[in-house]
Amino acid sequence: MRLPEKISPGAVLALLTAVWLLPGVFFCIMGSGDETRVAGIAAEMVLENEWIVPRLNGSPFLEYPPMYYWWCGLFLRLFGLSEYAAALASVLAAAGTVWLVWKTALRLGASPVMAAAAGFFLLGSAQFLAESNTVRVDILLAFFVTLAYCGFFGLVRPGAAAPGRGPAVRDMFLLALGVCGGVMTKGLVGAVLPAVGMGFYLVLDDVFARQWRWRRYLAVGAAFMAAMIPVVLWCFLLYRGQGSEAVHAVAVVNNFGRFSGSQGDHASPIYEYLLKLPAMFQPFLVLVFAGLWCLGRRVWRMRDPRALAVLTYLLLPYLVLTLASAKRMVYMLPLAPAAALAAAAGGAYLLTVFPRLGSAAAKVKPRVLLAVLILAGIVVQTGMVLARRHHASRDSVKAFWAEVETVSRREDRAVVLINAQERTRGAAVFYLGHTVAVRGRSAPPSGRRELYILRKRRRDESSNGDWHRMFRMPEDATQFRAAMSR
Repeated sequence: MRLPEKISPGAVLALLTAVWLLPGVFFCIMGSGDETRVAGIAAEMVLENEWIVPRLNGSPFLEYPPMYYWWCGLFLRLFGLSEYAAALASVLAAAGTVWLVWKTALRLGASPVMAAAAGFFLLGSAQFLAESNTVRVDILLAFFVTLAYCGFFGLVRPGAAAPGRGPAVRDMFLLALGVCGGVMTKGLVGAVLPAVGMGFYLVLDDVFARQWRWRRYLAVGAAFMAAMIPVVLWCFLLYRGQGSEAVHAVAVVNNFGRFSGSQGDHASPIYEYLLKLPAMFQPFLVLVFAGLWCLGRRVWRMRDPRALAVLTYLLLPYLVLTLASAKRMVYMLPLAPAAALAAAAGGAYLLTVFPRLGSAAAKVKPRVLLAVLILAGIVVQTGMVLARRHHASRDSVKAFWAEVETVSRREDRAVVLINAQERTRGAAVFYLGHTVAVRGRSAPPSGRRELYILRKRRRDESSNGDWHRMFRMPEDATQFRAAMSR
């Protein structure tokens, strides 16, 4: 199947990326939870012009380094504090990841059509598409991990001769930039996921080739060391502003604690991802399995370094995430690009195994296929928009905080958060445009005219916006005490 000469596969992939991803910006509905917390931190950076220490409603929040908050804050500064600006940051990171998969496939020797297929498999996977306009750090982590592998494969060039000095310097820079960005986005996992896959590839490739190519280890090691320079600089600035405890929290507690389970956040058994495997990378999971089978055979029979590169890219990071105590489906997002590469290999393999399928695919006109894929993108985005609109009353807090702002200004009442969770504090900053006072549940009323905001996990008739309730104090003191006692 060949496209017209004037339309390259890369241009087709770019067009499909725009059609499949950009509508998510204009129909974004930010849900309460991780999204409001992350958006609130990014908004506070813009409002307070404080770019070193991430803060959640005035308090340092060191669960993750600040890279995603910087990225999101850039668009909030350009376009204002809106859900659309926050979603645009994630959409552009997702689009960049699709482009990197295209480039990575080309560096691994794939044809332009096969490389475009890998990009489309990533673009059309359910989890990646859903996360593409979600305000969470994982989509940017996926971008940087893919960038690191793209630079690595350009540096070592699996199955080809060693590169010259110019390309080596460029690819070392890309590798270092990817590792640095990954660490500054979500901590040491941004370096561990590339390191294990790259390390095993270098060792196994040398074993198969029966030679020790030590220059490659030095080049990769130098790139990783260079990647740590900005990280160390940020930790130093954090130390100057917040002290050693802050550095310990961001560098040790929130990295090793989650891996070992000492924190208890999202702790799950080791087989958790195996139970959720059927839901991963749909609807192309069958192609991923076919690709793993095909690539495994090529490694076993021919010692193919390109097949080995894709396998180590996917399987070794998967093993690391499986061994970690903290598990969530979104943590697997950085592996979606590797799964897309395997799916492309699986699709090509199935076309050779089933010749009739290949001949039928060859008869499809490229323009017809392009029109079908564009229409599919429109249908999928429409379905996602309708689904989000359906759940807006439960997941979105935008209308609730608009009401809070209206009442606060009209009645001249200060907003006070009572026993506020992270999602509530982030939402308050993002939607109100300023930090808000927070009090514990045992704090007595001040006696002033205030607007108390309380979130209860149990919904009742008077609650709205993710179980939030609003109380005019001191007039609603009786109702407030009754709500606190439930």
